[in-house]
Amino acid sequence: MTGGSTPSLRRALSFWPLLFYGIGIIVGAGIYVALGQVVARAGAAAPLSFLLAGIAAGFTGLCYAALGSRFPEAAGAAAYAKHGFASDRFAQGTGAAVTLATAISAASIAHGAAQYLGILLPLPGPVLVTALVAGFTLIAALGVRESVGLAAAIGALEILGLIAAIGAGLAQRGAGAPPAAMLPEGLAGWHRTLA
Repeated sequence: MTGGSTPSLRRALSFWPLLFYGIGIIVGAGIYVALGQVVARAGAAAPLSFLLAGIAAGFTGLCYAALGSRFPEAAGAAAYAKHGFASDRFAQGTGAAVTLATAISAASIAHGAAQYLGILLPLPGPVLVTALVAGFTLIAALGVRESVGLAAAIGALEILGLIAAIGAGLAQRGAGAPPAAMLPEGLAGWHRTLA
């Protein structure tokens, strides 16, 4: 590196792996892991709850797309906070918050995935969670392309599973409650749906 040049990252991702990676994260964490909790809380209004969450996530995605096109930097939210508030301290705090949120999300996803894996492998939950976190950490250490490629493949499988579940549900259309039953009843019902 010469005196005046700045270091740069080599672009390793293309559109399709990144798309399936993002969809896989959303479907895996938002539907497969959270499904039981959402249904337990919202009941028959769970589809509406997922629809509203999807709309909110869509607005968040549009905001990130706008900021990403304006400030195409690898730092993501920290870079946006730095440009928006002209503060290195605020950017550092944002980066720390994103790191903490990512760790909490990863723990939640690992816990949810361990519950599914526990059906196949009769091992204690903490052992499965530790194995999942350690295994995916090793895959991430191999490189961005490899870890995103694996995540994209898992995401594609998750989408196929979701399509199969939707198909099975559509085949049973007459057996369930009418669509009007999916609307929450009263303020408490809306609170459970939106929470």
